[in-house]
Amino acid sequence: MQNKFVKQTTYFLRKPFHLFVFLLGCLLLCPLDALADKSQIRAQRKSQHHYHDNHHKRKPVLKGRLMWDLNRYGAFYSKQADGSTISSEIRRAELAFSQKTKNHWSAKLEFGFESNENEVEVNDAYAKYRGWKWAKVTIGKSKEPFGFEELSSTSDIPTLERSMVSSAFAPGRSLGVTFDINSLDKVLPRSSLAIGLFQAENDDDYDHQPPVAITTRLTYAPLKNDRQILHLGLAGSWRDWDENAFQFKEQGELNTADNMILSAILTADSQQLKGVEAAWQYQSFNIQAEYMASSVDQVDGETWLYDGYYVQAGYLLTGEKHQYKKGKFSAIKPAAESGAWELVFRHSLLDLRDNNLGAEASVNLLGVNYYASNQIRIMFNYLNPSISGYSLHSNTDGDAISLRFLYLFQVR
Repeated sequence: MQNKFVKQTTYFLRKPFHLFVFLLGCLLLCPLDALADKSQIRAQRKSQHHYHDNHHKRKPVLKGRLMWDLNRYGAFYSKQADGSTISSEIRRAELAFSQKTKNHWSAKLEFGFESNENEVEVNDAYAKYRGWKWAKVTIGKSKEPFGFEELSSTSDIPTLERSMVSSAFAPGRSLGVTFDINSLDKVLPRSSLAIGLFQAENDDDYDHQPPVAITTRLTYAPLKNDRQILHLGLAGSWRDWDENAFQFKEQGELNTADNMILSAILTADSQQLKGVEAAWQYQSFNIQAEYMASSVDQVDGETWLYDGYYVQAGYLLTGEKHQYKKGKFSAIKPAAESGAWELVFRHSLLDLRDNNLGAEASVNLLGVNYYASNQIRIMFNYLNPSISGYSLHSNTDGDAISLRFLYLFQVR
């Protein structure tokens, strides 16, 4: 029994990412204050009040969220072309532990469960260093700096799911190191620049070495005041696919649906991603849009081009505003005890068709959100899709209705 335990533990720690998660967990559980230099601590304690305030900020934080969805959808979203399907799921159940130290370090470890994966996974596992004036450094598993919508938490976006464009093209989480360049903001106020080197985590999904990527994002807010905000951004990523199989698969902005929007299957040598983003908020009204393009080079030298965009508008009927910080918007906080109401509309288009292979699809979404409090939210989405090109069956009609209950909590 003991030999079996040792063997399993050794296997677990042989995996670089598993080893990193193990060490990060130890870091979170250790008394991190002991790592700080004593002279630095004394310099920071200008007053007893200041010390207690900082001590409170350095306490470990536990955050969690639960998302339960109920969906009804038609033939468009089903491989069997079922006329009407009703499904429910725990879309997300997550716990996140974070800790700040006195010597510029912080760490985060987040676990998540999704019913379609039917397993608990590590979402975030990283350490961050803020001791340099010119940059912050993030090491571990985190989101690559690409995509206005993708970089916003699903607790902050006003729709149940991100657009098809973000889901297909934005890389999401990977293992690597990211540099957030602080010095740019001194030259160009209200700007941000991030660049990182990454590798895909799960080598079971690839026949060869997991893809390696260099990803960067630049944002600028030329207008930011109490009444309005204007956000602009550019992003790019170069990805080495090392002759792995490559295909885009999309569900049409409905998580319990089948993958109905498909590209051709390619043997990829490399991929280039480009993104352009813009957002404008005037008091309680906001509009945002993104365009993304993917260029995939096959090993035989042929290049396949895909692209897409979305345009989204929202209006808060009760007068609140989304907060803007570091190149992204966050969820609103109701101004009254009766809560807040929000209307959302989005049009998205995804073109996965090239060389007469693949599909092109669009989805129109209408949403209503009720923010009962900072912790509780009820969301409703109506989706009307269409598809052309390759389709799994001839019955491409059918819309979808989705309802979500969202609960957030935090313990310090």
